[in-house]
Amino acid sequence: PDFPIYYNDVYEVDLPPGHRFPMGKYRKVREAIQAKVGSLTEEEQSQVHCELRVSPLATEEQLITTHDSNYVQRYLSGDMTNVENRNIGFPWR
Repeated sequence: PDFPIYYNDVYEVDLPPGHRFPMGKYRKVREAIQAKVGSLTEEEQSQVHCELRVSPLATEEQLITTHDSNYVQRYLSGDMTNVENRNIGFPWR
């Protein structure tokens, strides 16, 4: 394969219906891609130069390349305010 396509539908968060991040969509996208590739002829499949892989969990070091390190540390330690947690949209457990 020339490049990997990472998917993350193995990581699920129980979210209420209508949430802005419907977790089921990630699985549906992956399944649609796999079904499309599976329906191709052998010759056509040989032209598909990618591989689906489960995405690894991001490390803290990777997260702080995109997010403020203080913000990441507060999130990981559960020190976000109620307003911040509401804005993020994911439940803190």
